[in-house]
Amino acid sequence: MAALQSFGLDVVTPQPAVELGTDEYAVLRDGMARRLNCEGAVVNGCNEAGVVVRMWRQRSHAYAMERAAQEAIVTHRLCGVALRLRLAGKLAGLPEEVRRCLGDWEAERLEYLVRFAAWLHVTGRQTARTDLGGLQDLRRRWITLQSQFTQCVAADAHVRSQVMHCEPSGDDAVTSDPDAVVCVGPQGCGKSTFSRTLYALLRQAGLSPCWINQDEAGGRRQFLDAIRRAQRGGHTHLIIDKMNLDEAARDGYADLGLRALPVVWPHPDGTDALVDICFDRVCRRGSAHRTFKADRREGRRVRQTLLDCATRCRPPTEGPLIEVSVADDTATIARRVWTELSARGLTDIPEIQTLDMAAALGVANACESFLCRFPRHVEYAAIQIASPERVLELVPPEMLDGKKVQKAFHVTTLYLGRDACKDPVLLQQLVGLLGESIELTLTSVASDPKGTAIAVRNEGEFPCENVHPHITIANAPGVPPVYSNELLDDSHADDPCRTVVSLPAGTRITGTFVFR
Repeated sequence: MAALQSFGLDVVTPQPAVELGTDEYAVLRDGMARRLNCEGAVVNGCNEAGVVVRMWRQRSHAYAMERAAQEAIVTHRLCGVALRLRLAGKLAGLPEEVRRCLGDWEAERLEYLVRFAAWLHVTGRQTARTDLGGLQDLRRRWITLQSQFTQCVAADAHVRSQVMHCEPSGDDAVTSDPDAVVCVGPQGCGKSTFSRTLYALLRQAGLSPCWINQDEAGGRRQFLDAIRRAQRGGHTHLIIDKMNLDEAARDGYADLGLRALPVVWPHPDGTDALVDICFDRVCRRGSAHRTFKADRREGRRVRQTLLDCATRCRPPTEGPLIEVSVADDTATIARRVWTELSARGLTDIPEIQTLDMAAALGVANACESFLCRFPRHVEYAAIQIASPERVLELVPPEMLDGKKVQKAFHVTTLYLGRDACKDPVLLQQLVGLLGESIELTLTSVASDPKGTAIAVRNEGEFPCENVHPHITIANAPGVPPVYSNELLDDSHADDPCRTVVSLPAGTRITGTFVFR
């Protein structure tokens, strides 16, 4: 111990052993769970001969709250009332046995950290425009900055007053940017299966995730554009499904200001073991991938590609990072990431035990099956009408004057265009219905000089992304079929140019679920 201290290293004073299950052990465990200045402890379990037969970790719940506070302050840029509410909400959502261990932390650290965050903003050390490098610097200097804060507010009454009354406003106000899970790993490591599983779990929790896959989105520019659109789309979480092997591959994210939580897929036995697993998976999935398809006949080329990617992989060195073993199953990885999201994310999420993991895995597997069945890009999913002549019989002839009538009729349930499907849950539902027949109830015909469409009732009868399920009948020259959504929107109810004719109750027609 003296030798360690001679190098300036901290040491722990030896303590007498305690017996498991005794009051003394309960006191020791409780003390470790409350410690403010360490991550926890590694406990050695010994037999009567003093031989270590078991080791386990006892985490400090106070340390976990400290990390959650750091994420809220640095990554999410919270301060003032928003930060206080965030931390108070985090505390309130913890199990009672954990909350009991956080009394000291709440009394000593909560208000201190709220004032510390305010000081960072007051002194300009952190603003809404602080870039990724600046945020990384805050993490590196976390303890030093707290010492500077304590000295500064003690010596400067003006700064102390500003800190006490600080609330962000204007450009410094907290935004509603989503939490972003960024996958990092070579082909075949399990990124997409995990991403779709996480998406399905978040949907079960009543949240609004968005899954963005570069293989589906297109090139780099299209991929970054898809992320920008998702950031503005009101989502709670973004799941970035791409290899993201090194800083060059990830440099576009800095300008987007992503609150990123990277998930990395190494193998505990090294690169060769990682490549072996990835190679086996790539060959087994065959054509169930949009871009990287292979079989064992191409083994040498595929393995070399995987080795090159695995060797090139350089995970982020700053900020939070989750390492998951490529050898673990998807459910284990999803649970691990869920725990970190709960601790670090801005959006509160429920305990994962309350969700249906098997159903989420079913969503992920259904998407892979979809790629096998539809190797080429799908533009939309629809219900194809079996008898188009019956549809036309329902439309007054004057509503078709000067318009081009569609050659075939359908109800679009999911439109992709050139984009990728960002909703694997809906995709799974539609894949399950492929080829099945359904009876549709038609409610009214709407028409104006630009277009004519029939409104279709959907009170849970079929899965559909469209707010206004409809059949586009005809459009004026130069007007796209998508105009039917605008025509049927309630905002056009008072348009004098629009005519709506109600159809008789019980007007029905048959269609079949298809992909085009």
